Amino acid sequence: MYSKEQCEAPTGTYINKLYPYNSTVPLPTTGKFEVQFCNGTKTTSATFHVVEGNSGSLLGYETATELGLLHVNVNQTTTMPISTSSNTSDLVAKFQHLFTGISKLKDYKQKLHLDPSIQPVAQKPRRVPFHLRKQVSARIEELEALDIIERASGPTSWVSPVVAAPKPHNPSEVRVCGDYRQPNRAIIRERHPIPTVEELMEDMTGACVFSKLDLRAGYHQFELEEESRSSLQGLHGVCNIADDLIVWGKSQEEHDRNLEALFQRLDAKDLALNGDKCEYNQPSLWFYGYSLSKDGLSADPKKVEAIVKTTTPQNVAQL
Repeated sequence: MYSKEQCEAPTGTYINKLYPYNSTVPLPTTGKFEVQFCNGTKTTSATFHVVEGNSGSLLGYETATELGLLHVNVNQTTTMPISTSSNTSDLVAKFQHLFTGISKLKDYKQKLHLDPSIQPVAQKPRRVPFHLRKQVSARIEELEALDIIERASGPTSWVSPVVAAPKPHNPSEVRVCGDYRQPNRAIIRERHPIPTVEELMEDMTGACVFSKLDLRAGYHQFELEEESRSSLQGLHGVCNIADDLIVWGKSQEEHDRNLEALFQRLDAKDLALNGDKCEYNQPSLWFYGYSLSKDGLSADPKKVEAIVKTTTPQNVAQL
């Protein structure tokens, strides 16, 4: 044990910054001191940082391990189930058909409105890298078999080249897109407001259970984002931006009711979900660069890292 006099933190400027979990606001630190202590036959030294207030003391992982207070056995592992309530699991099983294949938005056809004053452009084909040709051919055949694309027959005014690139998180798969910069110049836009984070947080007041669902290949199920929003209008505790859907509730029961209503609407509209990217019954979720939880909204630490690490200006030139 140490007396207050022995452990008094040094005064003066303290440049270290400590941050609590999931926060970008540093703790009010006043200093630090070195301590050597033992646990049975094991002895070690550690640096303790002093903060203002009456919070409890924390012993770091490294020090606890050196003293034999913490043991981690990596050879013994336990598979943890997905965080779902029994009712949520039943709902997912009931609507399991929503998680297979790629569907098409029912009873809707999108018409592209073109500006007649802009001349059509027929671009030259872009050469596909040799090492990607087999993957690209297989992907095009797959899209054609799914009736997502079809071969053009006869003359066409607009021709756009294919752009292929390996998926960043799975290089064995290839993403096949089209370079539509030229036709985009002629397409007359339909303007639709996207929900703001502030509006979303107002709707989520009091929510403590969250789920996030991802539409499988959303662009292939419908072309216009606005139609996906109108297809989900009238659902309580549900919001979607692009192909991400978020469900919330002030209780587990309310969350599950909202989730079931969403599944029913997706089933009625013949839309499919990507089960690998869905998350259920979470206390917090990352959604469009923000962390959503019962405590409110917090920014992604990576997005504010540069601001947090900026040192305080010491003179006019630095300011």
